[in-house]
Amino acid sequence: MSAGSGPRFRTVQLDELERVPLEKGCWRPGAGLPPSPFEFWYAAIPASEAGDHERAYGIVAEGLEHYPEHGTLHYVLGCEAALSGRRAEALDHLRI
Repeated sequence: MSAGSGPRFRTVQLDELERVPLEKGCWRPGAGLPPSPFEFWYAAIPASEAGDHERAYGIVAEGLEHYPEHGTLHYVLGCEAALSGRRAEALDHLRI
């Protein structure tokens, strides 16, 4: 790549950001973002390590409201269900 042929970057002023058209569903200044899937299973670690797998399952299950098909959420739910003795439910999550 020759000098000057790469991507161009420019500095924008904050007031310019207010004028940038946004696609439907894009983040807007001041809008909250949903928690990432990682935050749900990370929040469940203390309960799981304490042996409270029912509580850990409940914490991770909240993530399905935002990410119903997220593979890792279902994997962690399957693990917590299995550790709670709910084999059939564990297998259901692992089939997703």
